[in-house]
Amino acid sequence: MEATINHFQARNEQKRPTDNWEEALTPGVVSVQNFEDSEYIGDISVGTPPQKFQVLFDTGSSNFWVIADPVLAAPNNSPWFQSSLSSSFVPSPEDYNVSYGSGHMTLKWGSDVVQAGGFAVHNFKFGLASDSESAENFFKYLHGEGVLGLGFKALTYGNCSTFMDVLYEQKVISERVFSIYMTSLTSTGSEVLLGGVDTAHATEEFQFFPLLEPPAWWIVRMSKFSLVHHSKTLFTYCKTGCRAVVDSGTSFIGVPLSQHDAILKAILHKNPCVSYGDNHFCKATENMTDTYPSFKIEMPTIDSKTATFTLLPANYMFPAFRDDKGVLYCYVGMMINPPAIHVKGEDVFLLGTTFLKTYYTKFDMDNLQVGFARAILTGERDMTRAISLYNTNPPNHSFANMASTTTFFLGFVLVGVVIGLVVRKLVPRRFKLFFCKKQSQTECSSLTGTIHCAYQKTIGDINPVTKPIDMSINI
Repeated sequence: MEATINHFQARNEQKRPTDNWEEALTPGVVSVQNFEDSEYIGDISVGTPPQKFQVLFDTGSSNFWVIADPVLAAPNNSPWFQSSLSSSFVPSPEDYNVSYGSGHMTLKWGSDVVQAGGFAVHNFKFGLASDSESAENFFKYLHGEGVLGLGFKALTYGNCSTFMDVLYEQKVISERVFSIYMTSLTSTGSEVLLGGVDTAHATEEFQFFPLLEPPAWWIVRMSKFSLVHHSKTLFTYCKTGCRAVVDSGTSFIGVPLSQHDAILKAILHKNPCVSYGDNHFCKATENMTDTYPSFKIEMPTIDSKTATFTLLPANYMFPAFRDDKGVLYCYVGMMINPPAIHVKGEDVFLLGTTFLKTYYTKFDMDNLQVGFARAILTGERDMTRAISLYNTNPPNHSFANMASTTTFFLGFVLVGVVIGLVVRKLVPRRFKLFFCKKQSQTECSSLTGTIHCAYQKTIGDINPVTKPIDMSINI
């Protein structure tokens, strides 16, 4: 899962997405809000009468929990679950301590009615985040009010059943299947479909890939990861085999530390790109594919064929800023995996929202497989459209009284260095700064409302598990 950390609290001035609550028009469809193409938050309700929230639908974890403390909700003016207002809530005497890279959080447990996409489950056990001292930093920067895990039971804390398991056990759905469709460059249109798929979101038939057992995360075999430009292979890896984790809570493409520099070099070398610390930006051109390489990902299908998935530069780069000459630069959506993402003898890649926006994905728990099909619109996303949208409503990158973009970047770099030093002291190195995006002038009243930074979570050790090793947030 991935929560957003905003050190400058720019998000506090954004309109609450739950102000425009939308009931599902089709059973099982959960409306999902797109935050800056990196975080996707969906509608859910808990209790009787229903208390409405937005949560992260996360294939990289398996528990459900929400804010249940006004102190935790206060920084973002968020709603919180009030158990005393629910006639169907049943408290549990147990607490459970969950550890994160950024600290720990104590969850109290209880059971209640939980609704998503027009579906309801009863007596569903979930966590209530109410230990403000331990959890304050975590929830302070989460766009939503909680997390709904869509992984397997092996990842759960507190001996809980997963939401998908309970939907099936209570005969709400006929098969343990769900699908995720993510839009690009627009805040609306994304969805999670519980219990099935909507082929209208795909431009082709699904290709299916077996999960590696024992099932915990959604892990598949990857036979090759390469960068190709004008039919020339600039980088290739996984000749002896790799694994790929499909994680809706992770932004961008995660790569092994050992291969990161070589991949980055293939993207940046002799190209019009600039770097600020661990953040890399490349000049937007009229033909991005002609200028920059594409990612090629090969996987063995369930019938032992080889399927190839392509991410064009327009799929893995995102409009970010203009320099003082008005030239648009795009952020390179690639990150180093946290150290905990490993398997003995094999490297692991993370297929986050960058991949899921391009390929509509079906998650099949019953048959232990995952299916990919090129998504409509998002799969054909091109940078011309991105640049057009950016030009229509460009963000204002000025600090309060800074006149030029050049001056802005001096300030940006200085602030980034300070943030980096502070974060290095407070947060373990496995939490990797991967995205900085400036907010529009209407969302910024001062320096403290200008930069939006996010961190990538650790999802745990991908060795066979008997209990979760780390359920850290995708920060």
